[in-house]
Amino acid sequence: MRTAALLRRQGFDLNQVHEDTFEGRPMIVVGAAAGDLRRKQFWVDADRLLFRRLLDAAPRDSTKVQDIRFVNYEPVGTAGSPRAWKCWWTAS
Repeated sequence: MRTAALLRRQGFDLNQVHEDTFEGRPMIVVGAAAGDLRRKQFWVDADRLLFRRLLDAAPRDSTKVQDIRFVNYEPVGTAGSPRAWKCWWTAS
C-alpha cells in the first residue's frame, strides 16, 4: 500500500472513485465525485490502463484549475509512454 499512501500525501482522495468517459474512451477517475472537476484527480484509461489526465489547482493561481492531458502514447515494452502532454487552465 505504499502507492496509496503516496497518493494520499499528494492530496488525492482515494475514497472518491468513479467511471467516466474522455475523448470517447472509458475512464476510471480517482480523487473526486462524478461531475466534480475542481478537486485534485487523475484519470486512467479503463481498458489500456494508461494515465491520461490530471486535474489540480493551478500552481500560481488556486482559483484556476489546470487540466494536464497525456497524449500520443507509443508502445514501450509491455506498457506505453506519452509522446506529449497538453495543459489547459480554467477558472473554477
